[in-house]
Amino acid sequence: MRRIIAGDDSPEPEPAKGKPPELCQGCSHRTVFEALRDLNCIVAGDIGCYTLGVLPPFSAMDTCVCMGASIGVGLGMRHVLPEAEARRVVSVIGDSTFVYSGLTGLAEMVYNPPPTGHLVLILDNGTTAMTGQQEHPGTGRSLDHSPTHQLDFAGIGQAMGVQSVVLVDGSDKSVSLEERIATQLARMRRRCSSCASPVCWQRRRSGSTRRRRLASVSANAPHCQKSSTNAYGAAPPRTRNRVRFTLTTDRNGGPRIRHQTGHR
Repeated sequence: MRRIIAGDDSPEPEPAKGKPPELCQGCSHRTVFEALRDLNCIVAGDIGCYTLGVLPPFSAMDTCVCMGASIGVGLGMRHVLPEAEARRVVSVIGDSTFVYSGLTGLAEMVYNPPPTGHLVLILDNGTTAMTGQQEHPGTGRSLDHSPTHQLDFAGIGQAMGVQSVVLVDGSDKSVSLEERIATQLARMRRRCSSCASPVCWQRRRSGSTRRRRLASVSANAPHCQKSSTNAYGAAPPRTRNRVRFTLTTDRNGGPRIRHQTGHR
């Protein structure tokens, strides 16, 4: 406007050259994508500032659909790809996105595990970095920064049945994240890793848990019946509890429910 008022019609100087977006220098997530790039992983990504891992110099993200989709997409690829390719698949999700819509994907990973297992990296930088450093249930602070309950991602993974949880501090230079990821990818177990600055969490869990479903119509029934098969037609256990309910009448003609228990 000043140039117009002053009658200055000389050519305008060229604007400074811009640069493509990239992860900030010093960002704790950079080492994660460096490792995924060098390991030639197939990365199912998610929504967050770490989505910039798709761009150079990393180019280490192959899918990005919507918030929370990384785990489900990664599991799908693990199920359908040939074994050699399936073992390269890793799901990457941020801490706030994991709280928002990643828990259901984790439940699916435990409920319907692929034959090659799966590895999930939760990039936990303790904030919602992409949209302005907002708090979320994993930070331990409410929106007004007052203290509140903090979700324990490792505890959640253990409670949901993840077989192995390992915590790795990204500031610890003595730990090679690339070696840890490579080791986990080589194992045929379900894995869940969280990268908090970055942090990887995994805990080994021995044995298997049989799913049970209640066979009674009463929440207070003293016995429950184990499912004869799981969702994939697994053979029933040799011995299981059996509950039978019989509707009768009492001396006054009122309804009465009787139950019997046994084994078969």
